[in-house]
Amino acid sequence: MSKLDQRREEFFRYVWDHTADPFVIGYEARAPLTDAEMEWLRQVYQYCRADVEIAVPSLKELLESNGTSLTALLLQLSGLTRNKIISDLKASLGEGAAPKSYKQLHKFDSGVRYLVRRLKRVFEPLYRSGIESDADTLRGVFEALSQATYPGYIRQERAKRQGHMGEQRLAELYQSPSQSSQKTAVDDPLLEVPPASRGNRVGAR
Repeated sequence: MSKLDQRREEFFRYVWDHTADPFVIGYEARAPLTDAEMEWLRQVYQYCRADVEIAVPSLKELLESNGTSLTALLLQLSGLTRNKIISDLKASLGEGAAPKSYKQLHKFDSGVRYLVRRLKRVFEPLYRSGIESDADTLRGVFEALSQATYPGYIRQERAKRQGHMGEQRLAELYQSPSQSSQKTAVDDPLLEVPPASRGNRVGAR
């Protein structure tokens, strides 16, 4: 084996296997849907059978009654994220007419209407299959949808936390800035290389 082959072998021996990392595995596994969440989804499934304009007031009232937990769940199952729906609405409505956060979605008919359309796209194959809102099989369908869509929904937050973990460890080692070891949302730690290598200033960004 050549020296280059040895180095390659050593490199690949220590490549991070994210599929076996407890942090990633734990972050991508969603807790089973609760009875309350199942009841929310059953009602939403029933509402979305109707035309969009009929479904919007019913879903809006349900969102107002149950807060951001339901909004987040519906975004997840519809293939959206908390940031994606806002960027989509800004593109179609303009900066000033779109909600600033997914937490305000229930206050905007346009936002609820967009969510209804996305949900109808997900539910349509189930409607065509004749699955009613009180069917026992619906619980299994919702659970499968939840587990399938959660890793994509949580991807951005997981990436941020992974990045912050690295920044925190650098800050603990270099104390630059010192606050980063307690709070990673402050300025990124910067590393200075020796003067001989000037021009290679590296920031953990």
